[in-house]
Amino acid sequence: MEADDVVLISAMKNEGIEELLESINSVRKNDDVYIVGTTNVGKSTLINKLIERSVGEKDVVTTSRFPGTTLDMIDIPLDETSFMFDTPGIIQAHQMTHFVSDKELKTIMPKNEIKQRVYQLNEDQTLFFGGLARIDYVSGGKRPLVCYFSNELNIHRTKTEKSK
Repeated sequence: MEADDVVLISAMKNEGIEELLESINSVRKNDDVYIVGTTNVGKSTLINKLIERSVGEKDVVTTSRFPGTTLDMIDIPLDETSFMFDTPGIIQAHQMTHFVSDKELKTIMPKNEIKQRVYQLNEDQTLFFGGLARIDYVSGGKRPLVCYFSNELNIHRTKTEKSK
């Protein structure tokens, strides 16, 4: 499969939605459109923004931070003969969201714009990410590490020797 176009968007900020609609309409040639991707990447949120931008209706498709909200294909009419399909998410066996509790999922799934956090790491330091993951910085001198996680996720730095 080859991409006909690439459009950078943010459904949360309403950025690029108009350009995406224009691209979809120019490329599809009255064919159906399928929105496909991994669970919890925002497919339904994107579709809601596309619908809102094109016909003014809000929150037509149910969204949730919990994986598996879209259980079956949902068809949304584009015109008299074609549809946009919201598909259930593709489950990636190693995706973190499948290994955490609902409470942990609420913490790790961003609710607001993510703010970068920068840590100056020395050799033999460890960062813990909410008790879910860790990074051990072994060698390379003092280096910055830029982290992009949910703002609610606690990140703790310690010496690696204390982390055992």
